[in-house]
Amino acid sequence: MEIDLTETDINNLASNVRNSLLEKGYVVIKVDSGVAEIIEKANKLCLQFFEQTSPLEKHMLSFRTEEVGFTTFGGNSKREGFVVQLPAPGVPFPWPYEPEEFEPVVVSYFTAMQEIGKQILELISLENSAEAPLTQFLDNQPYRGENGEEAFPTPPYSNSVLFIRHYPSPEATDETNKKDYTHSHTDSGMLTLKPFSNISGLQIFNHKERVWDKVEEDYAPNKIIVFVGEELCFRTKGKYRASVHNVREKKREEENEEKEEKEEKEEKEEKEEKE
Repeated sequence: MEIDLTETDINNLASNVRNSLLEKGYVVIKVDSGVAEIIEKANKLCLQFFEQTSPLEKHMLSFRTEEVGFTTFGGNSKREGFVVQLPAPGVPFPWPYEPEEFEPVVVSYFTAMQEIGKQILELISLENSAEAPLTQFLDNQPYRGENGEEAFPTPPYSNSVLFIRHYPSPEATDETNKKDYTHSHTDSGMLTLKPFSNISGLQIFNHKERVWDKVEEDYAPNKIIVFVGEELCFRTKGKYRASVHNVREKKREEENEEKEEKEEKEEKEEKEEKE
């Protein structure tokens, strides 16, 4: 079931969001046409950046000490990414010069996703399952001591993080990329918001049904998937469990299924022969 955040019955909306997160570990959100357009434009520009920027230029766009900007996954992996945390005024950030619209479009995308994340946390907070309003942890505020004094200065970058991932094509030939794109894991933040991909790969473990849900199979450009991170699990004292998920290469998964079916068929035929 997809959920429309413009629903006017707030109590019903909050109930649907909470129940989906509690039972399945994720919720599918329908976004308006404006947000869908931003997502599509950001996807095209990011793909253009990864495919047309030289390796040297990419590595120059990396702030290793702050862990923002361009990043690789190490080893022989062809996977790469770009990490965005909005900088405070006057703080530098390694934005690429090309594509020209990369910075403003990605910032718009970041802001839109953060706003949806805040709406979800506000709906969860209506239940008072957390000791403090959950949205306060998204604000880029100074760290305060017990008496309210500023213990540390305002962080240079936003608490929210945008991870832009570029995965190799299913036709990649090296053995590293034929494995799972990511092993099963949970994310460290409050919530993870992910637009649907036109190449389905994300699987989330359904708490209630005890099965892996291939959540991107019904592709739609106006939907995003929201799932629970470890920080939300901690802030709600374990009520909302962090969602276990992975990203599988569909082609490899289909090959494994075919192999299993073939082995089962051969085993069945061998058994029938013996009888």
